Amino acid sequence: MHPNNKFALAIYAVALAKLAYNTGEEGRITSEQLAENANTHPVVVRRLLAPLREAGLLTSHSGPGGGWQLSRPASEITLLDIYRSLEQEPVFAVPDAPAGVNCPLGEGFPTVLTACFREAEEAMEARLDQVTVADIVTTIPLLKHHCQKFGKEDGAVFMSGFLQERAVER
Repeated sequence: MHPNNKFALAIYAVALAKLAYNTGEEGRITSEQLAENANTHPVVVRRLLAPLREAGLLTSHSGPGGGWQLSRPASEITLLDIYRSLEQEPVFAVPDAPAGVNCPLGEGFPTVLTACFREAEEAMEARLDQVTVADIVTTIPLLKHHCQKFGKEDGAVFMSGFLQERAVER
């Protein structure tokens, strides 16, 4: 099983669009620029970002001076918005076929797992709804400074704590 990195790549692209907005040039970044930064092909970027455009998170402009830009402020785009726009498959899946006929777990197993998995996905979505693209962009320089001072091992702990504090402030 290979992990799907579409969600992370989409967050990265939207964060880069936020940075482009900060630097001017009408806040646009091209598919070629995004692809170069993400070490992928521009066609992959366009296919990935099309659903975000359809969801109203990004707009695209073709031709000279064209590119991708945020449709609304980065502080109003949550990771959940991006996640849902990609129409992700469920994080967890229960097999369609029940366990063997003689298996004591067979009948109830899918029902129990489905309920557990649904709760886990709801918790994940609630957390994604607390983090905005602006939070991600703001956190990176702070994280880099923190890691230089205290080491990379502590970076994930710092990042989690910082984002939780931001969510509480809202």
